[in-house]
Order: sequence, then C-alpha cells, then structure tokens
Amino acid sequence: YGTPVQYVKDTMEEGHDVFLEIEVEGAKQVRKKFPDALFIFLAPPSLDDLKERLVGRGTESDEKIQSR
Repeated sequence: YGTPVQYVKDTMEEGHDVFLEIEVEGAKQVRKKFPDALFIFLAPPSLDDLKERLVGRGTESDEKIQSR
C-alpha cells in the first residue's frame, strides 16, 4: 500500500490539491516528505462508535480492536 511520492509531487506541480485518506502512521510519513501539508483528522463520535464500526467490518481481531 502507499501513494508514490512522485505522484503527489507531480500532481501538486500541475496545480492540483492532493487528498489522501490514510491512517495516522501514514500521515506521519507524509509529514516527513511534505512538512507544509495540511492534515485533518476525523474522529468518530465516541470510542463506543469506533468499536462498533470496527467490529462491524469484521476485518480485525478483538486484540487489534482493543489496541485501537
């Protein structure tokens, strides 16, 4: 996974904004390459809602859900 840095650079050089939907760790990596970037974090209404969404996906173990 991941968005190629060159794609982001090329798109920005063409005068376009770049939007990435990424996890926090991915955002940390992007910030290293693009320190002037604007980052917006969208949080769920509550931790209970987050847990319900993660359980509903069925893609993560209980241990992983608890760590999030």
